This record gives sequence, structure tokens and C-alpha cells, in this order.
Amino acid sequence: MKRNFDRIIFSLLSVLAYLNGNAEENSHLPVKKWEDLAFASHPTGELVLDVFRPSDSKKRPAVLCLHGGFWAKGSKKFMHPLAEDLVARGYVAVSSNYRLTDVAPAPAQLNDVFAAIRFLRENANEYGIDPSKIGVTGSSAGGYLAVMAATFNGVDPIARPNAAVGMGAQTDLTSPHIQNSTVLNWSKFMGGFYHDVPENYASQSPIAHLSPDDPPIAIICGEYDQPSTRANAFRHQAFRLGVPTGLTEIPGAPHGLLRADEHRQVAIQALDNFFEVYLGKGKDGAIPLQIQTNLPEDSPKSISENWTRLGGSYNGCEGAQWVRFPGGLNAPVQIELIFAAHHDGLLYRWNEKRGLRLWVESTPEISAVRPKGTGEEGFYAVAQTTRQLVSLSARGEVNEILADRLGNKRINRPNDLRIHPRDKSVWITDPNYLFRIRPMESQELPGQYVLRYDPTTKQLTAPIKTLQLPNGIAFDRTGKSLFIGDSKQRKLFRFALNDECELISDTPELVATFPKGLDGVSMDPNNNLWVAGKEGVSIISPSGKSIAHLALPERASSIDFMNDDSGDFHWVAVTTMSFAYVAKFQF
Repeated sequence: MKRNFDRIIFSLLSVLAYLNGNAEENSHLPVKKWEDLAFASHPTGELVLDVFRPSDSKKRPAVLCLHGGFWAKGSKKFMHPLAEDLVARGYVAVSSNYRLTDVAPAPAQLNDVFAAIRFLRENANEYGIDPSKIGVTGSSAGGYLAVMAATFNGVDPIARPNAAVGMGAQTDLTSPHIQNSTVLNWSKFMGGFYHDVPENYASQSPIAHLSPDDPPIAIICGEYDQPSTRANAFRHQAFRLGVPTGLTEIPGAPHGLLRADEHRQVAIQALDNFFEVYLGKGKDGAIPLQIQTNLPEDSPKSISENWTRLGGSYNGCEGAQWVRFPGGLNAPVQIELIFAAHHDGLLYRWNEKRGLRLWVESTPEISAVRPKGTGEEGFYAVAQTTRQLVSLSARGEVNEILADRLGNKRINRPNDLRIHPRDKSVWITDPNYLFRIRPMESQELPGQYVLRYDPTTKQLTAPIKTLQLPNGIAFDRTGKSLFIGDSKQRKLFRFALNDECELISDTPELVATFPKGLDGVSMDPNNNLWVAGKEGVSIISPSGKSIAHLALPERASSIDFMNDDSGDFHWVAVTTMSFAYVAKFQF
């Protein structure tokens, strides 16, 4: 079955081109080993682990590696190749045993994982481990234990990981193929088959324990593994709770995705990318903020050293919009970011104090939300599933369908919108995205237009019909210049408007060309244009003069700005295909 691996593999691997990996830096160092270190004692015997690290004195993040074998067989030695690869990338790698089902059923194995993590923290100085940066990973049965260790809250924090990656892991033990399984190993692990003890399977499922306090958790699976190893329900629940997550599906790989070197190397890179971002950094993974420019006098000045990364590996992320929300009785106004995980049907809110939280669930693929303006509550939004311009209440609920047809034909797939700063008309880009992969739907309009909705007359018109794939859209402060990106032509155009807010001509002025494409467009407080593209954000003057570039690990999709109430800085938000990023800038 052919899959869109460009999107799936991105979730972790595209960071490779952006983050400076540790492999070259550390691969020349000799490896120091401690083998058969006892970390737990049971009536059935001692449990031991092996520690591998670069032979230096640097405090390093650690990754606990857990073997597979259906909890019935296997050994820490199975994870030595993975451990050695992690050491080459700068980690302290730990390969650990745990009790097998011939001596104890679940949750004994999970308790052994907690004991190993506790041992590493209590002995961090001896093995050169940064105790705030302990991750856990595993394959198959070990992958399940890694995810369970991250989600299970009923344990001392000293025994919990800071991040986890499950490889070929089951995250819901009540899934149909497990319910119907007659494999004896399930009975040994759970104390019976599903039909005998369904409560055991439910209580030992990672998805049953997910909570907003959980650390970041990613999933790696093989293309030819059971569909359940993609953890779709688990990851979507993590989305809803604001727990960063991700999926890397390895082309051609079976369940045993570490056996072949080509598959193991993809898995290693995915592990490195995820742990590089999140270990020791909580949920807001830090990505270096790099401004590349030859014109420092014209460039924004970053206050933040890093982008704060929000969320986790969404299937499409769009619509960055800063909003001032009323604070309630005697409470200050809150500056918050709204953004959409639109193909997952979610809208989020974030502020510095409260962090990330789900705002609206099960949207009709709302991809952009804009406040209606002074004196009006609520928002305008475009919905891609229903192909509509809608009105949202202050709580984010759809309360009115404003437009879905131009004449008697349905509009295409409204993608972005802006409100004219003077007459408050709503301008919408309406490309024909998604028809190719949704064959049950059809395009009714003969072209791809820029639409205008008049909130007074409630009429929808199409003042611009000359573009091939209109996408990002922005007005200047006066409302006399309308900038629109055409993603097919890979060009940014300017349309002129008169004092009556009417288009002077539908023949635009070319502002700039972007050979690798462009998406969202926004104007910063210095009246420069920020243009989202494949390799991050380009900053140009309204005349197209290049000012600066901000690299990001994947294609950027939208941008927005908001001055802080202190007056000392502006908030900047950028969405990419799978995350949202925020930082502080001076303009």
C-alpha cells in the first residue's frame, strides 16, 4: 500500500536538516561501558543493566533502551546495537533487563522500568548523566513499556522519564486484534485472555492513562506492521491534551524495525531528533532561532534564543492568530495565540502563563480564524470540510454560515482570510486543494479566486480571478495594498485598492518570486512582509527587497504578530505543517 511518506517521515526526520546532530561530534570518542549493574532485586533474582557513554566527563542526556520479545523472552543484549548508535550521537545509552512473564505478569515489567529510571537518576553523577534528561525507548514489548512509563502517573516522579519513544508499540490493549488474539503470550502477560480479564487489558493500556502532565511521547512503526502500531487514537488523544507527540513510519520496515541496518538508521535519526528537542525541555521543545541576514539595520531583533515549539506532529497546522481575550472580573486581558490543527479538526489556544490547551474539538477543518474587530464579539473563520465562511462565537463555536456559494456554485476550499482594516470586508483565498485526494467531491467554480464578503450586504463576490492558486493573504496598514501569494506560480503579488476599498485593477504588481514555493503572508510592525515557505520564513520589504530569513525545521504555513502589553517586545508566532512556534522579537 503506497503512503505519503513525505508527510509521515517529516514528523521527526525533517529536523535533521536543521538541528546540528551529535553524531560527527561524538563518534570519534571511545566508548566507556559498565555492564551487569544491579538495579533491582526480586525473589526471582537480580535485574541488571548496561551503561554505554562517550568516554568524556560531560554530563549527557540518557536513553533507557528496552528489548522486545512479547515480554516472554529477550535480553538487554538485543539493544546493544541501538545503544552504540545512540552513544555515537552523544547520549548515555542504557540497555536494561526486566522480569519476563515466566516469573511475573504485568505490571511487574513496568515496575522494573521505573526501578531502572530511578537507578539512573540516583546514580547520575557516577555515570555522567544529566538527571533532568532521561528518555526511554524500546521495540515491540519494550516500546509498549516505554510509552506506559511515560503515561502512568501513579509513581514517584524520580522514576518517570522526561520523554519517550515507542517503536512498534501497542498503546491500546483493547484494540480488536488483541481482543481476538489466541496467542498465549497475551494470556501470560495479562493474567488471561481478553475475554477472561478485559479489565486488565484496559487498565494496562497506555491510552487509558494519558493526561496533560505526561511528557512528550513519539511513535515509530514499520510500514508493514500492524495498523495499531501507528497509535492513531493514542496520538489524537495526546493532541487533545497538549502532549507533544509524533509519528515516523519507516518505508518497507516490518514489525522488527531494528533488524535491518537501513531501517534502524531511520529509527535512530527519529529518536535523536525527538530527544534532541524535548529531553529536559518539558513540553515546549526548544528549536534554535536563527536569523540569517546581510542587512542587520533592517532586521527584527530576536529576544528569544529559541523558538518555543507547541503541540505535536499535527496533520496540517495553520492559522496563527494572536488575540486579546477579556480576562474576566478584575482580571487582566490575556494575550493568547490561536492556531488550527485543521486536518485533525482541532483549534488551540496558548499563552505564556497557562501553556497550550485545546480550545475547540471536531471543527470542520477550520484553517484560519480572525477576530471580527473592535466592538464585535467572535471571529470569522474558513472551514475546509464544509467549504464555508463561518462566524464563530467568542467561545469558538460555529454560530452562523456566512457564505458557501458564489452565485449558485459552491466555493472551492477556502484557505485563508483577512479583514480589510477600514471597511471590515472579509477577503478570502479559495484554492482547490484536496479535491485530488477526495474524489467524492468536485470543483464547481471554473477557477480559483480571491473572494470578498461584505458583512453589511452579506454578499460574496470574486474581485480577483487572475491567480492560479491563491494562498497567503495580507493587507498593509492603510488597506490600499493587498498582498497575495500564488503557490502555483510561486510568486507574491500586490493588488492596489482605492479610497473606497475597491480593487483598482485585477492585474497585480509582482513583488517577489520564491523558487521553492510560498504559503502564508503577514505584515510586521515595521511594514515588512513575512512570507512562509518550504525552508522557513523569508522577510522582505513591500517592494520585494530581501531583508532576512528565519530557518525552521519544516515548511512554514502562517505567521502573526502581537505587541506585548509591556511595550518591550512583540510576540511572533509561526505555524509549520505539524507544529506552532512562538518567540519574542523587537521591531
